[in-house]
Amino acid sequence: MKKIFVFGFIVLLAANGFSQDFSMDQVKQLVETNGKSYLQPLVTGYGSAMNAGLFNTARTHKMLGFDISFKTGIGIVPTGEQSTYNFDISALDNIPVTVGDYTLDLDPSQLFSNTETPTILGGKAKPFEVDQMYIESIIFDQARANIINQTPNQTDAWYDDQAQAAVDAMSDEISDVVDDVAISSIPGIKSIDALKNLDNIIFPFPIIQASIGLPMGIEPSIRLIPAISIPGDVGDALGEISAFGAGLKIDLVQFIPIPLFPVDIAAQAYYQNFKMGDILSSNNVNFNIHASKKLLMFTPYVGIGVDNTSFTASYDTGDGEKQDFTIKGDNKLRTTVGLNIKLLVLQINAEYAMGEYNSAAIGVGFTLR
Repeated sequence: MKKIFVFGFIVLLAANGFSQDFSMDQVKQLVETNGKSYLQPLVTGYGSAMNAGLFNTARTHKMLGFDISFKTGIGIVPTGEQSTYNFDISALDNIPVTVGDYTLDLDPSQLFSNTETPTILGGKAKPFEVDQMYIESIIFDQARANIINQTPNQTDAWYDDQAQAAVDAMSDEISDVVDDVAISSIPGIKSIDALKNLDNIIFPFPIIQASIGLPMGIEPSIRLIPAISIPGDVGDALGEISAFGAGLKIDLVQFIPIPLFPVDIAAQAYYQNFKMGDILSSNNVNFNIHASKKLLMFTPYVGIGVDNTSFTASYDTGDGEKQDFTIKGDNKLRTTVGLNIKLLVLQINAEYAMGEYNSAAIGVGFTLR
């Protein structure tokens, strides 16, 4: 029996009985195609979280004005969406098995009648359904051909009855083959009993952000997660986690020829990179336009932006080499509404964004404008 468990960049192969060996090309293709499908919701969820909280007002700093904040973006991913996918077994070669005196060459695309399996958001994974009738049909054809050779000049109906009797006599052996041929992916988050009733999975992204004012309404900023390690075995497996981002915001009101324009408007572009040891790297780009209006200590703001997220996963193929594959996030357009509260030099903000997956962000920091 061979079972394949695919977790993006991790491959575990357990072999107990089949004479077939998987080639490394097969392993690579299985990991790439199914790893992408398995991890897709995580990529989109983290993309939503990483691109949250990029701004909290459209008013840019005056010359050398600055702020520094601690922010946490939160991707909110419904577990009912994209919780399953159809496992791609196209990379598998035909599977040879022996049933009694018959040697079968099983085509995986016909052998497995249902390959639905959980994504990272899903629940427990079960072995794919095996089409027993497909196995029986191959034995039937071989048995019929043997009987025709041994006993010529009989009717088609007689040959069919004899071949079907041969199949029926091997029912126990056929059942053993059905039990032995098992392929499945690993389960998702909701396979954990404590999480099985969750309606949403939360992907948090805490980060430090700072910006400074330059002439002509230009405001560059940076985001940073210093390299940190999670204690314990999990941290040893993942390696150091770090992130860095840089962006540029520009005041658009200065280009609007209307005196005392009542609303602040700005455009912003941001790039971010997130790394998890040597196994995962994410690149995120966001372009947005946002507006705000200061009302005493309150500044409500709105924005519309476009996200572009990609994750590159690396895994050890088992032959001493590393293989990479890239997953594109489904997050594209996002609409943001939020509120910033300023108390002297202290500012607090919260926002909610709607997109492929919704997201939220909270932040607290100091500012001198």
